[in-house]
Amino acid sequence: MTQLRVYVAQYYNGVGPNGTRPYYWQVCIETALDWKLLPVATVFTITGSAAAGFTPSTEGARYFTTSPLYRGSVCIGAIDIDHYALAETCIQSAELYRRGCYDSQDWVEAAVRKLYAHGLIGTHWTKAVLQNEFQAMEAAWESGDL
Repeated sequence: MTQLRVYVAQYYNGVGPNGTRPYYWQVCIETALDWKLLPVATVFTITGSAAAGFTPSTEGARYFTTSPLYRGSVCIGAIDIDHYALAETCIQSAELYRRGCYDSQDWVEAAVRKLYAHGLIGTHWTKAVLQNEFQAMEAAWESGDL
């Protein structure tokens, strides 16, 4: 059975007003590798504005690791290709906290929790665990290792 890897990807989003880097997260399901072995994925993200509200959006066949703002990804599991539609539904229906002032990391945590609850991934990844993984990647990025 074909397995599709599921990632949480992190992107640089500037420096926040309090001097922190509020990294932006997305959920990515790898659907192919190109001839250079770069992953091609369906990317799930949040779009919108505080005035209009935020909603989940999906982009297919996207190179999620080639953006200049990319700061690493964590493979959170793999799903059977037969369960792709269920995974997509789980991610798209994840709860949006604070619709007027969302946090992509909270939304990704909710999406990952749904994947786990439906038995699609075997490990329960929390926001704190993912943040720890990404802190190590940030250090690698700053030193030029990523």
